[in-house]
Amino acid sequence: MDIKNRKKISRKFVSILAIFSLISILTITAIPVSACHYTIGTFEDDYETLKDSFFKGEIVYGMGEAYGYNYLLKLRIRDPDGNVVYCSNESQYVVYGSFFLNESAKMGIWNIQLGILKCGWEWSTNSGRIAYFSVSDANFTLAININGNGSVIKDPDKAYYSYGKIVNISAVADLGWSFNNWTGDLNSGINPESVLMDSNKSVTANFIQDQYVLAIDILGNGSVAIDPDFSYYTYGSIINLTALLNESWNFDHWAGDISGKENPISIIMDNDKNVIAVFSEPEPLYTLIVNIDGDGVVEINTYGPYHFGDIVNLTAIASEGSTFDHWSGNLSGNSNPATINMTENKNVTAHFEIFEEKKKNGGSSGGGGVTSLPVIKSNKPPVADLSAGELYIGFVNEEIDFDATLSYDYDGYIAEWGWNFGDGTTALGENIIHNFSSPGDYTIILKVTDNKGATNTDVTTAVIIQANHPPSEPNVSGPIEGFVNIEYLFSIVSTDEDNDEIKYTVDWGDGNIDDSIFLKSGDLFNISHKWIEPGDYIINVSAYDNDTIAKIDITITLDEQDTPEESNIIIIIILIIGLLLLLLFMILSKPQKEKKEEENKKSK
Repeated sequence: MDIKNRKKISRKFVSILAIFSLISILTITAIPVSACHYTIGTFEDDYETLKDSFFKGEIVYGMGEAYGYNYLLKLRIRDPDGNVVYCSNESQYVVYGSFFLNESAKMGIWNIQLGILKCGWEWSTNSGRIAYFSVSDANFTLAININGNGSVIKDPDKAYYSYGKIVNISAVADLGWSFNNWTGDLNSGINPESVLMDSNKSVTANFIQDQYVLAIDILGNGSVAIDPDFSYYTYGSIINLTALLNESWNFDHWAGDISGKENPISIIMDNDKNVIAVFSEPEPLYTLIVNIDGDGVVEINTYGPYHFGDIVNLTAIASEGSTFDHWSGNLSGNSNPATINMTENKNVTAHFEIFEEKKKNGGSSGGGGVTSLPVIKSNKPPVADLSAGELYIGFVNEEIDFDATLSYDYDGYIAEWGWNFGDGTTALGENIIHNFSSPGDYTIILKVTDNKGATNTDVTTAVIIQANHPPSEPNVSGPIEGFVNIEYLFSIVSTDEDNDEIKYTVDWGDGNIDDSIFLKSGDLFNISHKWIEPGDYIINVSAYDNDTIAKIDITITLDEQDTPEESNIIIIIILIIGLLLLLLFMILSKPQKEKKEEENKKSK
């Protein structure tokens, strides 16, 4: 080959290389990468929010696209065993489909494929033409709410339930309350009842407070003061009853649902009550007047007033120089001591004579003045009153001041204040400080005794509450760094000293917040989340025991994922163009070689 021909070939090669470079640049800058892409995925019902894990009872929404190709498209879904369980209608450019995961859906890894109609339907498993998603048993929650006082038993009692599971629920009313009905996702007045778990459910058990009636009956002449005086009473209400006398009748005793002679008296309403106040006609009381004739005294074993049939002993004691002679009036004879039966008012005279005078006269004679003994009045009982310190409400182990300073006595003074606290302990004193070791409603009884031994009582209730302790700071297990668009699992747990149930709230720092139902103290709460944008996110986790909250913050750092696909496609395009240019070069070089060979033949 001469120099001239070599130069021509070199110029052609350089031109080809220049064309190759220009085409490569144009290809890189002008050909859209997406023209070579297929995409397929599973979503929420908006066909925008990516989702790759589903529960039974949910709907899988699929979408596929083929950029730059005018072919018909289809979607099909296969279960973990490879069975095709769904195939969509055909469409161009973009195809949509949806499939309901019923109770018989198999758990495991499923896939959704994009099919393209060319010479038949092609179902490739290449990247972009197939997507995978998981199906697991449904994780439905059953939230139980209480309106009123009571509780609900769930059978089975779980944090989550499978799709189609039947949960039996029983309402248990507290004392003084009754179950009324179910509302929310269950509308029924039947108890117990059942709930079909085909979605998250929230059910409210409604309890109503029982109302009790207090009936008062009167036997005899009198009335009863009721404090407080209502038509109906709720469970645990304490009613003070005072028997009021009428027309000189006496209060005798209580009958029916209370007994005894205490007046006033208290009754606790834990059911319908019927109380009978019994009054009796006043029993006649009799007096005994003892007169002295002469020089001496009469000793009486008991002082009146006297009831019918009381027996009184009288002993005549003569002064020095005198002697007892005889009785007169309602008592005769000279027996000493003597007895008298009090069947009416009685008047008795004791006659004494001077000893010498009696011997001289040989018998009795009057002498001296006649005097009468005084009548002794009866003692009135004291009044117990512990309302100075009410209301008695406090916490476990908290000191409470019990005050009886409003108690009093009509005709003497209170000698003793006795307390019964209803928890097995007692005390003496006008003011007592006491604490209770357990929560509950305790019946407090105050008994006062006056200086002559008469007593009276008052009753109230002390309500003792268990003070609440906050949950422990949540313990969070999970990653602290990762990539966007990947679901990350977090496990959260807290404990409560009072064994209260705990509800968790997670603020992911990207505007999304998730809540748990109320879980048992110490039970794990597992939840997953993915972030769309890279950056540092502060995750705030709180534990709530229906009264107090404990919180913790953790930070997660998220980066973009590497996506080498576009650069790889560009390299492939360049290699293909290079091969085409090499082939073109070989074709252009062949005529030169043949011409050279022909010239060689001619020269020979």
